[in-house]
Amino acid sequence: MLNEELIYRAHGMLLDRVNYYDKQAKEANSHSVKMSAISSATAYKSAYDILWYAINNNEECLKEFDYYGTD
Repeated sequence: MLNEELIYRAHGMLLDRVNYYDKQAKEANSHSVKMSAISSATAYKSAYDILWYAINNNEECLKEFDYYGTD
């Protein structure tokens, strides 16, 4: 059975990571650290968005992330 409270908590955790890595990118003193933080923020943002679209039953938007699928 799905536990909605945990799903929303996980969603918030992903957003926390997006914000953390965004901040790291803005404060980075080197190009490589900045690019690494941007890469991490982008990955977490994608996961955040995927979960958000699933929570909100938005199949059309969710399909936009399914570029590795076989369809």
